[in-house]
Amino acid sequence: MQLRTLFLLVLVAVSLLISQGGVEAAPNKMVLALMCRLDCPRSYDPVCAVSDNGVPRTFDNVCLAKITYCYDRTYYNVVKQGEC
Repeated sequence: MQLRTLFLLVLVAVSLLISQGGVEAAPNKMVLALMCRLDCPRSYDPVCAVSDNGVPRTFDNVCLAKITYCYDRTYYNVVKQGEC
């Protein structure tokens, strides 16, 4: 339970830093390591995300978009709610 709390705090801190800078950046290795341990909900709340090389992709939810890096080493930036 403490690791999950730590992850959420780190994720919130990184999100705040990114939002204040106005730029979405790929998370650092420590944040990615925590993200890869996250169990995503199975809820369907689609989001449109764009990869580092500009390819759009629809994910079932934000969590799944963020942890895709763990599986194919492509970072996706969520750009809007709903399908692409």
